[in-house]
Amino acid sequence: MANNKLGKTHFWLHNLSLPLFMVGLGFLIYGNESLLLLVIVGSNVLAISVIVFVVNVFKNLKVDAS
Repeated sequence: MANNKLGKTHFWLHNLSLPLFMVGLGFLIYGNESLLLLVIVGSNVLAISVIVFVVNVFKNLKVDAS
């Protein structure tokens, strides 16, 4: 599942958005709202990466009926 376009898309979306989201969230928790846009964008891209992961799993899942 990792060697296809969906797998690579999930990998890059997740690994780029999660650190940005966490940095923005850290600033927001400590009362600095200057990076609120980073939290909004990072969380949405992170959610999209999770959706891409689920699509990739269901698209490539092979169930043995025996």
